[in-house]
Amino acid sequence: MMQIDALAYVVAESTDIDRWKAYAEGVLGAATSAAADGGLYLKMDERQFRIAVQPGSRDAYFASGWEVKSERGFAA
Repeated sequence: MMQIDALAYVVAESTDIDRWKAYAEGVLGAATSAAADGGLYLKMDERQFRIAVQPGSRDAYFASGWEVKSERGFAA
């Protein structure tokens, strides 16, 4: 059975990128940067981003990435 160690990132789809920017900076205290597709990256630590928000026709969860400690754990 796969052993997931941590949540790596989350991708959300949003109809209002500016609202996400205000929330990220004003409430979460996250640094933000523009994404190439018109979206937004939310940075909270040494990673390039922990939350990516992409423009879309709905406000919804889109995808996530998970961390495993080894190649063997990933293969499982």
